[in-house]
Amino acid sequence: RGQTRVVVNDGGVEDAADFVRDELSRLLAIRPEDPATALLVLTSPQFEDFGKLMSFQSQAQAIAYELAFSQGAAEVQVLPFHPDASYSELVNDPADCSTRSPLPMLHLLRDADVNEAENMWALQHSHGKMPGIQQRNSAYLRGLGWELASSMCKRCDPQPPRL
Repeated sequence: RGQTRVVVNDGGVEDAADFVRDELSRLLAIRPEDPATALLVLTSPQFEDFGKLMSFQSQAQAIAYELAFSQGAAEVQVLPFHPDASYSELVNDPADCSTRSPLPMLHLLRDADVNEAENMWALQHSHGKMPGIQQRNSAYLRGLGWELASSMCKRCDPQPPRL
């Protein structure tokens, strides 16, 4: 889609923080009524560990809050995706596949766009019976089961060569 910007950074944490700041500034400069989002693919070996990506996500979210406040702009959510993402206490929980990606990345979403998507979701479902988007995705993936859900993730894995 024309509203999605995909960019790659191969630098470490310090370089990636500057990269996030630049991309957030670019995103916040887009008119609020125009949908926009950015996917920041982080290819540095520093982000191969899920825990390190999560630590960096906290730093990136702090930068997002700071920029939104200083510019008087709407807030931006910074969502992490990682090949090893897992938030469940269950081993091999298919729901974990909803936050997995072939490479470590951060998804920058403006709150206004998230609210618009949630409003559209609500219009498509019966009031009072509407599951949250994440809950619906988790239930769907659990219905598929671990084998099928994880195989879909693996089919997307580009297995990039290491130089």
